[in-house]
Amino acid sequence: MAEKEGVIKYQARDNQEVTLSLGAIKKYLVQGKSELVTVQEAMYFMGICRSRGLNPFNKDCYLMKYGNNDNAAIIVSIDYFRKRAKSQPDCQGWTKGVIVERNGEVVHSKGLVLESDKLLGGWFSAQPKDWREPLFLEVNLSGYIKYTNTGKITKFWNKENQPSQIAKVAESQGLRTVWPDEFQQLYTSEEIQQEPTQPSVKIEPTVETLPDKSPYEVEEFPPPPVLEEDGVKEEPESESTDFDNSDKDGQIATLRELARRTNCDFDELDKPLDEFTEKERKDFHESLRSKA
Repeated sequence: MAEKEGVIKYQARDNQEVTLSLGAIKKYLVQGKSELVTVQEAMYFMGICRSRGLNPFNKDCYLMKYGNNDNAAIIVSIDYFRKRAKSQPDCQGWTKGVIVERNGEVVHSKGLVLESDKLLGGWFSAQPKDWREPLFLEVNLSGYIKYTNTGKITKFWNKENQPSQIAKVAESQGLRTVWPDEFQQLYTSEEIQQEPTQPSVKIEPTVETLPDKSPYEVEEFPPPPVLEEDGVKEEPESESTDFDNSDKDGQIATLRELARRTNCDFDELDKPLDEFTEKERKDFHESLRSKA
């Protein structure tokens, strides 16, 4: 019976019958953002699973993708690497461990890291049947430590976990080097540098308001107080500046207001306003009105 488009069936290496579809992959087998996985990436994952006999429902592998600029990575468990390596006809076992600086010397440990040691990396060694020389491989720790977006080391790569993590990196790279036909293009999570990105947080602008007031309400201020000069009350600008022939004090007040509006300097006058004749006051009034 022909397979439906986007659906494949095969027998995995663990003898389980596996059915994969695009929907099942996006729903169950993606770590990260499944909506970013393209059809091509999902189909490639399905093809790798079938050709290598991987059973993703038995945690042999999964897809990982966190960002638009990342390619979906096929992540395979280190246990799958080990099972498949042991099944190779020429396999005679392998060893792995960590590299530390101890008392000024570089030491290849099988896993033990003392409190005073400085962890440098990991190592792997294997000599398949009929190989004249063993393969010996080393990896640096600094190239694989993962950090969060805030610059902190991820929990899986904290100081206590670094020895086992870097040893897995060396082991998976070593097994892939020894048996490339079996493990090419397959990687463990410890080797992949993709990390989840922090979700963007949209900060809405806020307006601080006073109780029972609109944030855009303009506060009204009272008009300026009426000033007094030389015992005479100055009227607001809205008051009339007409010349009153019957009131000397009113005439002088009007002249002072007009002089204030026209920035007239009283020091430039020949004599105080109180000593002006009525005609002089009237002439001065006309002069100021013409400037106002």
